[in-house]
Amino acid sequence: MTVTTVPYGPLGSNMYIISLKDGYLIVDPSVSPDYAISRSKLPDSLRSEVLAVLMTHGHYDHTACLDEWAGFTDKIYISSDETKVLNEPLNNCSYLFDKPLKFSSKTIDLPDELTISDADIKVLRTPGHTPGSVCFFFEKEKVLFTGDTLFAGSVGRSDLPLGDYGDLMSSLKSLVTLPDDTICYPGHGFRTSIRTEKEKNPYL
Repeated sequence: MTVTTVPYGPLGSNMYIISLKDGYLIVDPSVSPDYAISRSKLPDSLRSEVLAVLMTHGHYDHTACLDEWAGFTDKIYISSDETKVLNEPLNNCSYLFDKPLKFSSKTIDLPDELTISDADIKVLRTPGHTPGSVCFFFEKEKVLFTGDTLFAGSVGRSDLPLGDYGDLMSSLKSLVTLPDDTICYPGHGFRTSIRTEKEKNPYL
């Protein structure tokens, strides 16, 4: 398993491309396939080898190119608790970019666990930034995709529509129980580890 980071936009949202044995996973489809391929230097065959798209939450800066990626796979996963975020321009914050947007792609509710190719993924429910925010934990590899729940040295906002600070703090408490050497890939900024955040993040 290898992870390629593709940051984009004024908010520096991170899309992740995970290379697995049989193809690729996309985490938070914020950039187009063409841009992702040009920036990542992955092969053009990426388009035909997308196994699934996983979304940590429904905010526009993490889902802007969802409908484009949906042209390559029908395995589009997001928590059902995010429906009122993903498909409401006020709640998904696309109105802030003067691009009120709803998505046409059909999505699948995230189960607690997923097995895709050679990857076993635990879906950790981490509400607070949004009601249906999740983190994706690859337990065997000790890799965690935290979306906008946890950043290097900080945490996601809870003052946007449907955010809840108390829920966010509870979610963070659950994350610090993971192994210290877990590598964290956040929705914005640089990767970090659970150990580093326990030692240096003032919110933890």
